[in-house]
Amino acid sequence: MNGYVDVHNHGLPNLDDGAHDMEEALAMMECCYKEGIRKIIFTPHVMAGKQQYEKEEVEKRYQELLQEMNRSEKLREIECFLGNEIFYNYHCIEMLNENRLF
Repeated sequence: MNGYVDVHNHGLPNLDDGAHDMEEALAMMECCYKEGIRKIIFTPHVMAGKQQYEKEEVEKRYQELLQEMNRSEKLREIECFLGNEIFYNYHCIEMLNENRLF
């Protein structure tokens, strides 16, 4: 059965506790495809008040992965989105208001 949506994915390469490199990221996407996932929301960690990746860096990794996925006929069938796994604290509202989160 196809058409599953993965709403919590750490497949972006070289970010937090997900894929360590592009090769591992693509292997993860292959597994997702084989499991019937056709939509993925990438959710790198955000911990307000602690060191985190800048939004531009996340976007760069996202675009690089999309470019590689588009080289594969089957992986280009997966529709991708950017989100965040937000560890909530009182700084989160400020970060949302400043458009620092996906």
